Amino acid sequence: MKILVTGSKGQLGSEIKYLSTDYNYEFVFIDFNELDLSKTESICPFLSGINPDFIINCAAYTAVDKAEDEPLLAAKINEHAPAEIAKYCNESGCRLIHISTDYVFDGVFDRPITEEDKPNPKSVYGKTKLEGEKAILTSLKNVYILRTSWVYSEFGNNFVKTMIRLGQERDEINVASDQFGSPTWARDLANAILTLISEINDGNDVPGIYHFSNEGEISW
Repeated sequence: MKILVTGSKGQLGSEIKYLSTDYNYEFVFIDFNELDLSKTESICPFLSGINPDFIINCAAYTAVDKAEDEPLLAAKINEHAPAEIAKYCNESGCRLIHISTDYVFDGVFDRPITEEDKPNPKSVYGKTKLEGEKAILTSLKNVYILRTSWVYSEFGNNFVKTMIRLGQERDEINVASDQFGSPTWARDLANAILTLISEINDGNDVPGIYHFSNEGEISW
C-alpha cells in the first residue's frame, strides 16, 4: 500500500517519517520542493503520477500572523489545495486524512472543545483552514479530518523550542498567561494517524471530523 505524506518537512510530517520504518507500507514524502500547493492546477496531475492509496495532508500555510498580510496565498494552500486533493481522491478512490486546527474556533471556550461545537474562526489562518474543511467535505464524504492544537516536536519550529532558546538567552521571559490549551506532541499524533490507517484497512472505518490532542491543559 502506498501512502503519500504532504508537508513532510514540517513537525507532523517529520514525525510520520520517523515512525514510518515500523510499518510495512510504501511511503512517499513530499514537501514544497516537490509540489507547490499554491499552484493548484498541478496538484491532480502530480497525484495521478504517484497513484497513492492514502494521502495524509499535513501541508498548510501555518504562519498565523503573516497570513493576515497574505490572505490569498493562505487561501490557495489551506482551502483551494485541499479541494483539489479531495477532488483527486473522489475520482481515484484514494483515502484522505486531512490535518486541521483548533484555530477554526474563536477560543472563547472555558472547557475542552468538542466536534459538535460550531466553528467561528477569527483569523485569516483559521478562516482558510475552515474553508479547506468545507471544500473537502463538499466533494468527499469518506474522509478523516483531524483537528489538533498547540503542536510541538523536536522537528521544526514551535513554542517549546522558542521558550527553551529564550530561557538560555534571557533572565526573564514575558508570556501570556490567560490563554489555555492542550499541547500535542506531534509524534503521538503521527502514531494515531498511522494506527488509524491500520484500523481503516481492517474495516473499522468511521470517517468524519475528530479532535486530537494530548491530555490535560496548560497556559502558554
